[in-house]
Amino acid sequence: MRPPACGTCATTARRGEGRTRGKPHCGLLPYGNVMATEYKDILVTDGTFVYDTTLGTPYADITVQVGEAIFGAHLEPGKTVEVAVTVAPDGTLACSYAGDNAATNRFYDRFVRAFDMMRYFSPDPSQGKTFEEYCALLQSETDSVRALLPSVPDEALRRYYARMTEASNLWQRFRLLMDRAEANDAKVNNDPLYRALLDSIDVNDEVSMRANLSQTWLVAQIQTPLSMGDPAPYCYDYMGVIDRHVTNPTVRREMARNVGYMYFNYSDGTGDYEKFWADYTRFVGGDRTVLAAYEPKIESWRKTKKGSRAFDTTMTAPDGTQHRLSDFFGKFTYIDVWATWCAPCCAEIPHLEKLVERFKDNDRVQFISLSIDTNKQAWHKKLDTDRPAWPQFILSKEEAAAFMKAWGISGIPRFIMLDKEGNIFSADASRPSEESTATTIEEQTRP
Repeated sequence: MRPPACGTCATTARRGEGRTRGKPHCGLLPYGNVMATEYKDILVTDGTFVYDTTLGTPYADITVQVGEAIFGAHLEPGKTVEVAVTVAPDGTLACSYAGDNAATNRFYDRFVRAFDMMRYFSPDPSQGKTFEEYCALLQSETDSVRALLPSVPDEALRRYYARMTEASNLWQRFRLLMDRAEANDAKVNNDPLYRALLDSIDVNDEVSMRANLSQTWLVAQIQTPLSMGDPAPYCYDYMGVIDRHVTNPTVRREMARNVGYMYFNYSDGTGDYEKFWADYTRFVGGDRTVLAAYEPKIESWRKTKKGSRAFDTTMTAPDGTQHRLSDFFGKFTYIDVWATWCAPCCAEIPHLEKLVERFKDNDRVQFISLSIDTNKQAWHKKLDTDRPAWPQFILSKEEAAAFMKAWGISGIPRFIMLDKEGNIFSADASRPSEESTATTIEEQTRP
């Protein structure tokens, strides 16, 4: 899932009004932590929408996503910002602001767009820029944000945005260094520039936390490798690093939240999650604001143990016909839960294509891709481009919400394996890019 650019959060009732063509949804950082971003759909009526919310801080910096494009808005108690949004044929947005805090909103919109992580990454490497080109783009975009800082009327807010600008620039530099290391099959910790930038981070600074820098510093101290499927050793090491280095209570709470995110997004639910849950509960001091986010995952693991009956759902095919997942019971089934906007999902598609080709003559296995896209047009466009040779379906918004909750899916891509009886073989299966996937399918479909 794509996170928005970093910002702070909101307080009592604040309101945003806008006009747009497209279906927007809003990204909120309720605790100033990008890993805890909340996404809320905004109802559009006759091309207009009103967004009204109650949060817990003096103002809210939010992002609104329309299709694959985003814009920013700064909201305050009792004030209304009016946004007119035009979506160009290529998907880019043009926004004009009126009402309260219009100048601040124009600044924050520039900030959001400048530090949108998707500006510095391409799911298709052939369309990506070089490291040097991305660095030049980041410098240019950061300069444009700095130039607008004097337009923010409130002095305290202007100082805060100045710090967030530099911190967000630093975070994007880290990302570019990480991406370069990965592309070169190198260890980013061995990069002298990366190490020098790490030394500049104050892990207990809340602006560093909001820009994802605190987490970057802490993760660099972890010695245990992250194991897909069983991240518990990594997470225990992570908790130890936090205990040793984090003294700011706000930063500690949010970094503890990130430990939970790592465990519950990378674990396949087959390890001793009950022990980890007990230890993690003690680690966060029983903080309900942290634990509540992961309790549904624990419950879903308890319900999706191997051998349990698979949850059913209604799916829509590209031609508009509806089917039940249970219609496909009878073969070993490998399910891909994905969306067009999810870069890691799209990166797995070529591997899934090879997997389908590998087993095309095996009538004991079938492959299904299940999209949670809210933008059907984007889904159809992707299918027209890729022309996949295996069944494709999409879930309605309501079915997707129920499906994600039932299976405990908090991040995609997610892969599921069902046995021929329609029982759960693995609720969080290995990816197509992992050789163990083909091995498992071969073992489970032998005559």
